[in-house]
Parts: sequence; C-alpha cells; structure tokens
Amino acid sequence: MRVDRAASDRIVEEALASADILNESQKANVRLMADDLLEGRRVWKSVPFRLIFEFNRRCNVQCVHCGIDRAGSGEQPLSNIARLLDQIGWGVMDVMPFAGGEPTLAPLHELAALLRPRNIWLNLVTNGLLFSGDYFRPIADVTARVQYSFHAHRPDAFHRIMPQADYAKVVRNLADGVRIAEGTDTQVVTCIVLMHDALDHLESYVRFVAELGVRRVIVQKLYPTTTPNLDELDPHRGRSGAEIDEVYARTLATAKRLGVFVETNVPQLFGDPENMARVRSRFELLQENAQIVALYRPDFCISTAMQTLVEWNGNVLPCCRDHIVLGNLESDPFESCWNGPRMQELRRTHFERTPSPMCARCRRYWVGHP
Repeated sequence: MRVDRAASDRIVEEALASADILNESQKANVRLMADDLLEGRRVWKSVPFRLIFEFNRRCNVQCVHCGIDRAGSGEQPLSNIARLLDQIGWGVMDVMPFAGGEPTLAPLHELAALLRPRNIWLNLVTNGLLFSGDYFRPIADVTARVQYSFHAHRPDAFHRIMPQADYAKVVRNLADGVRIAEGTDTQVVTCIVLMHDALDHLESYVRFVAELGVRRVIVQKLYPTTTPNLDELDPHRGRSGAEIDEVYARTLATAKRLGVFVETNVPQLFGDPENMARVRSRFELLQENAQIVALYRPDFCISTAMQTLVEWNGNVLPCCRDHIVLGNLESDPFESCWNGPRMQELRRTHFERTPSPMCARCRRYWVGHP
C-alpha cells in the first residue's frame, strides 16, 4: 500500500506540536518509529511507546472468563523496571503495570515515583476492588488512564462473573475515581467483556456508568483461544442476527445520546463517525499514537510496533497474545531483545504480510487492525 510521506508527516507534526504531555526525546522517538515503519527496517532505531510490565501474576478475583494460568508466579523486583527505564525511558510514553495480574497487588506508588521524573505516564487496568480514592489520589498526577474491568452493572450478574468481588465497593471506588480524575484529566474507562446475558442489559449498562460520570466504555468480545467455556458464556448464543444487530444499534444510539464514547472490537458498534470522545483529554495521544502504523505501514501489527511486554519472570515478549520470548531482563540488555533475531523475523512477517497462524487469528479477532 502506497503511503503519502508528506501528508503523514504533516499529521504527525501537528499532533506532536500540541502534545504537551510529551518531552522532546519522546517526540523524537515518534519520528524514529515513523522512519522504521516506512523504510521496512528489521533493526529499529526507535523504542516502544508502551511498556507492559508484569510485577507478578496474582489476582484477588477469579473472573469466570479468565483463563490465565497463575501457577508458579513470583514477584519481579522494582529494580528490573528501573534498570529497563534507564535504557529506554527516553522514548517510552506510558507504562501499563499488568499482564496476567491485578496492578493494585504491585508496588504502584513506588513505580509512580520512578515515572514522574522521566515524564512517563501510568496506564492501569484494574478490577477496582482495591483501587479506592485513597489509593488513587497519590498517583493521580502521573496516571493517564484507568480502565475498570466492570463486566456487569447488576449485582447478580456482577457476582456471577466476579464472585470474590464486593460489588458496592467497586462501584464506590469507580465513582470516586471519576471525581478524582476530573482534577487531572485522567481518562476513566469501564470495560465490559460480553458474556452470559449481557446483551439483554447492555443499553442499561451504558446508562448506569454514564450516571456515575463515565464517558468512555470498552465493549469487548470474548477472546476465543483463552476463554474457558466459551460456548457457555457466548452472549450471542440462541439469538438471530437481527436480534443481535438491534441490541447493538440501540446501545450505540443511547451511548451517543449520553455522550459516551464506545471503544470496541464488536463489528456492529465499530466505525460510526459519530461515536467519538465528546470531551477530549490531554492524554488522547497515548491511545491515538497507534495511528502511526496506519499512517506509515498499514499492514503492520500495532502491538508489535508500539509495545513490549515483560513477564513476572523477566521474559521479554512482543505482545500478550503469542508467547514469543525475545530474551530475559535478568541476562539480556533490552537492545538484544528489541532488535534480536526473533524480533527481526517477526517484523519481516508483518512487512511481507505473511503473519503466523496466531497473528492471523488475532487480526480476525480485532476490528480494522490489531
């Protein structure tokens, strides 16, 4: 696919000119990644925009749709990420301290102290049980986005999906989070993974979170390869296509009326030009930076381009879907992981449009582009 370099560069420079959350070295990294993508390099001069760091794989809730294996998890020391940030912190924009665990079981306040002087932002995904207002306030100044895994607004459905969680406490913490975020412009998002009878109540879910002050909702499909009892949990089971389409159309109409932006990989909800954030946060860029792939190499994988995952045992991976071990922080410098033989080969498959079966399956799961 032919890319108009001049037009793409103009879009990027306009975005960077207004990006007050980035410093000059982070902006330089954006330009380097544009070159890496456009020129089809296998060895990159840029570093990932996002670092997903797994301190442990513990969780205080067992959701019915979660197939993550938590056996044998240890604790990764804070010193590992400190050492890594010394190597690549000049270009990293945000750190997501989760992969297979709950981030409030990690030393988030100590992590925040590492990120502040480096101008790097926190990006959290939490079940909300421990993420109280008192927990959030000390790190709110360095938090760009908080995503609450809130899969049902009805207490009975909530307890069926997250049986160990306290519904009232999570709702209270979510409401407190919305109020605290108003002072920092932090994005507050709820995520519902569709399962059970969710379609019967999806429109009322949007109304419920909107009443709490939430203006961003993720509506996500069950992931087909890691969800236990996929057929049993499938909310589309027993419904006609027309019924399914009608539910999604009604939900989207309600979201637009209430000013709620729906981020989604559900085809029926995706692509409506009126489905957008009505009030923009200064942290929009941290989500929109994925567009660099669309601008310079539309056939490339967004995850492979933009992020790196470090598991609790120090293993470095390109993404959370396929377990491709690039190296280990305990023994390998990041450069040898980011630009080593396995990463070069992965980049080649995307540049040449010959993705592995796992990558191809992942593409089919997402709408538009993974």
